[in-house]
Amino acid sequence: MNNLKRLSNEFYRIQCMNWIKNVGKGYSSAGKTLENILGKTDDYESLPDFDGIELKTKLDGSEPYVGLISIVPDSEPLLINWLLNNYGWYSRKDNNYKVFYAQIYGDVFTDVGYYYSYKLRVNYKLRKLELLIRNNFTGDINSRISWSFEQLSLRLNKKLSLLALFKVKKFYMQQNKTYYFKYYKMTLFRFKNLTSFLKAIENGYIRMNIKINFYNKEPYYGKLHNKGTTFEIMEDNFKEIFDVINLE
Repeated sequence: MNNLKRLSNEFYRIQCMNWIKNVGKGYSSAGKTLENILGKTDDYESLPDFDGIELKTKLDGSEPYVGLISIVPDSEPLLINWLLNNYGWYSRKDNNYKVFYAQIYGDVFTDVGYYYSYKLRVNYKLRKLELLIRNNFTGDINSRISWSFEQLSLRLNKKLSLLALFKVKKFYMQQNKTYYFKYYKMTLFRFKNLTSFLKAIENGYIRMNIKINFYNKEPYYGKLHNKGTTFEIMEDNFKEIFDVINLE
């Protein structure tokens, strides 16, 4: 509990700072600014942000989903490349390169493009979460991409065991063309377990957001830019996989 109390004290300090100048790029870098205030320097995506606590920010008026964690499929190597090559489409920015974008749920097939639809399936018998790719014309289903329960449990419990969600207001100052953030509320959560996570996927509370692009600036122009296979959830559905922590 000491780490939670330390973060609570830090939040009080941040509130006293009122409006804080953005240290990142653009209007959506509230998370980067928060990490800077808290003195975070190293960025290990598989580890929590602050003394065992994962930090998440939610801008007022922003898209309702909150990104939880990005996990690469472990059923076989280089599956993201395979997905892009076989199911991606050529970019409008440069038709020499393919891209792939999709939001995929566990309670319904979602059409992505004209030929295919996608769905997450929890396979309890084989103990893995599968990405189903269905051909809309033949009905054939490919389940080559999957995440083992073991990998999911390890990553979720390490990364999301404790989570702090910060509510944030933003303000754009025209004089210096800079965004400012105000962190006005913090809620602490404790992750329940893998079972609750899988049930939330089956019920459509958690979606997977896949973003595969290519670098459009030198010196990496044209190289694969995998922005992640990220599990996301609406703030209103946090109760499905988290318990609220009250320090008082």
